[in-house]
Amino acid sequence: MAGVSLLSPVFSWITWSVTIFVYGAFCEGLDIQPFQFPRDVQEGEDVQALCSIVGAKSEVKFKWFKDSSVIQSEKRWKILDHETFSVLVVQSPSVESSGNYSCVAQSSSEEDRYTTQLLVKDEVVVPVVEDARISLLEDGSLRILDTTQSDKGSYTCEVSNGIGNSLMKTIQLSVEGTMCLDIIHQYQYQYS
Repeated sequence: MAGVSLLSPVFSWITWSVTIFVYGAFCEGLDIQPFQFPRDVQEGEDVQALCSIVGAKSEVKFKWFKDSSVIQSEKRWKILDHETFSVLVVQSPSVESSGNYSCVAQSSSEEDRYTTQLLVKDEVVVPVVEDARISLLEDGSLRILDTTQSDKGSYTCEVSNGIGNSLMKTIQLSVEGTMCLDIIHQYQYQYS
């Protein structure tokens, strides 16, 4: 500033002009919005991903890939295309459906690609069978007496009132040592 104030009396007749160039902010480029599959996808639960674009003024074509192989609509996958988005539905996924899924959007002059991962969990659901050691209490609590190593694993409590989706809570039970334990887990759900 000191240099400008010293020169200003001498060059007061000069008009300053500044031109600012902004690159990228106003471009009409083709950009895929980031997307992802839901977490904790279970086998058999249909799952979908939405690939949408911004900035395209011309016709856009979409392609989907799983681990670099082109996906076609068939019994495992359903593809729904629109002018500015494409939806991939993975129907009744299995553990083999896990992998890297890419959406490629192409216009006459541009292309963009986005890749995300689908992880399908292989879980075996076994209902709790009540016996002398394991019981389901009136308040919904699960009681396990004389816990052993064979009791360890995931336990899920599912509650439904017939309206909307069920509520679920999963806990992980680990058994350490040979000491006998009495474990009570209680989950309360209130409906209004």
